[in-house]
Amino acid sequence: MKKTIIALAAVVLLGAASARNANAAGFRLPDENAAALGMANAFSAQSDDASAVWYNPAAMTGLTGTQTMLGSTFIHPLMNHENPDGTSDTSDAPWHTQPHAFATHNFGNFSLGLGITVPFGLSSGWAGDAETARAATYSSIKVINYNLAGAYKFSDALSAAVGLDYATIDASLYNTGSALQGSPNVKLDGTGNGVGANAAIFYKASPKLNLAASYRTRMKMSVNGTVSVTGGLASLALYSNAATSVVLPDVLLVGASYKATEKLRLNFDVDYTGWSSYDQLNINADNSALTSIQYKNWNNVVAFRIGGEYDLNDMWKVRAGYMNDATPVPDNRFEPRIPDATRNGYSAGVGFKKGDWTVDASYLYLHFNDRTVTNSLGSSLATVDTTLNGTWKSSANLFGLSVGYKF
Repeated sequence: MKKTIIALAAVVLLGAASARNANAAGFRLPDENAAALGMANAFSAQSDDASAVWYNPAAMTGLTGTQTMLGSTFIHPLMNHENPDGTSDTSDAPWHTQPHAFATHNFGNFSLGLGITVPFGLSSGWAGDAETARAATYSSIKVINYNLAGAYKFSDALSAAVGLDYATIDASLYNTGSALQGSPNVKLDGTGNGVGANAAIFYKASPKLNLAASYRTRMKMSVNGTVSVTGGLASLALYSNAATSVVLPDVLLVGASYKATEKLRLNFDVDYTGWSSYDQLNINADNSALTSIQYKNWNNVVAFRIGGEYDLNDMWKVRAGYMNDATPVPDNRFEPRIPDATRNGYSAGVGFKKGDWTVDASYLYLHFNDRTVTNSLGSSLATVDTTLNGTWKSSANLFGLSVGYKF
């Protein structure tokens, strides 16, 4: 029983404690610029501000001087679980902030950029007396990524870039046991880091058409922390150091941007997320009773994004977009820490420019398809966890704000 409780809890150390991620499958958060968010993140082949460090670093060669950007996405998720017995649970709905910061400098044919982003994370929480809380009460994770990239302009049409990523992870989980069922309380905390790389190309096929592609490698995050199990029928009091690792997925992004008129630009992006990296998780503890293996078996997925930007005048722009993203989580591996489903997103935004300053604001509404689960194995090999079954309904509201300055 102790190993089962730990297996259910330990997922937070592995980056899987996200509730409603911003707008990508699993617990990935691609929203790193309010202008891009206003176009449902169909932005890679446009990348005409300092956030190019993230969306397509090769496009930095098209930026002049020194450019900076600060901002955040504010996320409000809503989740409801209709249990198999007919009762219903609603999750906590806290606001989450996803900050971003960028700086680029052009040296001529060579450009250098630095980006600080939160590409994975968020949290979920269920009331201690909710049936859903038997599998998960509270989970929180934040991955902060530091990206240094350099880009070279080979010709007026072609640029390429390479970069390094260093990321940190900070995660916590609280699992409140049921006195009626004699379940213990579980607390899990962990921190860690990992290193990855990225590369990109940016091609101006014509005065009206830009093409772009970028790739970010998988990143193995080594995590160290502590785990405790207390209470329950056996009056447990177990404490131990613990270690594990999680492999964050690789991401391939391909996009096109077409200037349909002098005032209208249309963008289309396709991105692939290699979630098959999240297949099995091993928790190693100094106390062998708290060691466990979890089985995930997630699938690779593809997302489609379209967006547009219209220049009202020299100062104001308006934007809109749509995205569709399939879930990587199979029914038999469904879990309340990531009650994921295929989602559709609808966005709108506005941009303002005066002198060397830019201000962008945007909104994106995410609708998750209702998902009815009847055969969840949780993290076990063969035992169906009925706590996770039922119908799950979710949505999220995202608000983005970014401020840029050019020196």
